[in-house]
Amino acid sequence: MERKELLGKLKAVNAKIAEIESAEPVVYATACKFIPKAGYVHELESKRDCAKALAIVKSNFSVETSAAEELGLSFDDIKEDTNYLGFKFDVWKSDIQKRVAELTQIETLEKLEVAKKTLMKHRSAEDIFNEDMDSIGDVLEGL
Repeated sequence: MERKELLGKLKAVNAKIAEIESAEPVVYATACKFIPKAGYVHELESKRDCAKALAIVKSNFSVETSAAEELGLSFDDIKEDTNYLGFKFDVWKSDIQKRVAELTQIETLEKLEVAKKTLMKHRSAEDIFNEDMDSIGDVLEGL
């Protein structure tokens, strides 16, 4: 990157940070349900924890399906009643995917903050002047 591109990149980084920080909070349908050996979906700390949680949920559904087959029932026979802790598989999967997306946003925000700090460190006097003038430009135009 060349120095003349710095101010534009800084503005882009600031815009992306603002976009992430202003995003609507995630709402989890399963927020009050604790997955044994994993925890609450909204408190999962890593993407690996999300994968483990989904594995636990999937195993409960597959065990139930397997048991139904042993009884001579098809999946269609129990499909309407199949749930884990009161929620269908699709709801669990959706909530865990939301958490993965949220964790990705957190990682992206951390990287953007590092990029912003680096870009701020390398601004020239002209960049600072241009940035300051841009921030007061609307006030000056009215005079």
